[in-house]
Amino acid sequence: MNVTKIIDKMPLFPYFCVRNRMHSQVMKRGIVLSFLLVLPMLWSFAPTPTEERFGSEALIGTWLNDEKTVKVKIERLGSKYFGKIIWLEKPNWPDGTLKTDKFNPDPNLRSIPFIGLRIVKDLVYMGDDEWGKGSLYDPEHGKTYGCKITLTDGDTAEIRGYLGFSFIGKSVTFLRADA
Repeated sequence: MNVTKIIDKMPLFPYFCVRNRMHSQVMKRGIVLSFLLVLPMLWSFAPTPTEERFGSEALIGTWLNDEKTVKVKIERLGSKYFGKIIWLEKPNWPDGTLKTDKFNPDPNLRSIPFIGLRIVKDLVYMGDDEWGKGSLYDPEHGKTYGCKITLTDGDTAEIRGYLGFSFIGKSVTFLRADA
C-alpha cells in the first residue's frame, strides 16, 4: 500500500488538536507580549498629579474681572472661602438708583446693595491650585450656580460658574488687584 493513501485515510482530528493547542499557546504568548508592550504606553497617558504651585491661601485677596467692572474680595472663614463685591464701575442702575439685589428669589433680601454682597460662597480648597464645591451668585439675574476657581498663575484666576457639571458653564478671568 502506498504511504500517500495511508495518510489520506488517517483521521484529521489529532492533527487539529495538536494544531489548535499550538495555536492557542502562540496566541496566549502574543496577547501577553502585546499587553506588556502597550502597558507602558497607557501608563504614559495616565493623569499625573500636577505640582501645587501656590497653596490654599493664594486665593485670598482682591480680584478684578478682565472687563474691569467689578472687584471681589476673597477671604477665608473657617475652612471655606467666600467672596464679596467691594467695588463696581457702575454702582447704579441705568435709572440712577443704587444697585440692589432686586432679582433675589427671596423678597426679604432684595434691598441689599451689590457692594458688600457675598457672591462666592463655601469654596473648599481641592489641591492643585483649585477651589470648588462652592456656589456663585449672579445678582443681576438672581441666579446661583456651582463654582470652581483655578489659579492659572499667581495673579490670574479662572472663575467658572456652572449648572450641575463644570463642563456646562461659563468661565471668567479675574486678575489680582490692589486692595
